[in-house]
Amino acid sequence: PTLPIHSRPSASRSRRGMFTWFGEFQEVPWAPAWFAEMDFDLGYTTVVLAHVTFCFPFVLVAVQARLAGIDPALEEAAQDLGATPLRAFWHVMVPYMLPAIISGALMAFTLSLDEIIITFFTAGPESQTLPLKIFGRVRKGLDPSLNAISSVFILVTALLVVLSEQLKRSQR
Repeated sequence: PTLPIHSRPSASRSRRGMFTWFGEFQEVPWAPAWFAEMDFDLGYTTVVLAHVTFCFPFVLVAVQARLAGIDPALEEAAQDLGATPLRAFWHVMVPYMLPAIISGALMAFTLSLDEIIITFFTAGPESQTLPLKIFGRVRKGLDPSLNAISSVFILVTALLVVLSEQLKRSQR
């Protein structure tokens, strides 16, 4: 669906003396109207759709930056050696893009945890995500469970950094 935007036709005289008409009728794609017509109930589905829509550009930028430096001859060489285009993609391109995909996924995860507003407006009454629960507890007042959740996040992050470094060293 589109949202019609009507504006009054206006004539303006150019320097050459011609009349031009502007703004007779325009149609602008209106995503919220389309989304409303899909008749989604607010819940986990709408939260996931909203977060994917919000985070996709960040993943795309990471993958595009990685693809900018690839030599196209790698995929061609795999096909010259007998690989199908699909097999060349999975065995040559995907391993090359994997660091960018992982970094994009981690960035998307971090942004999703941080975007309480998107979650607040797209979650239904029965769908409580961790950021919504934390936000609700903070509004009531600080309690020890918030400290415990924060400690778990810090420990998991530190553990992932240590595992990442060990994985890097083992590949060398």
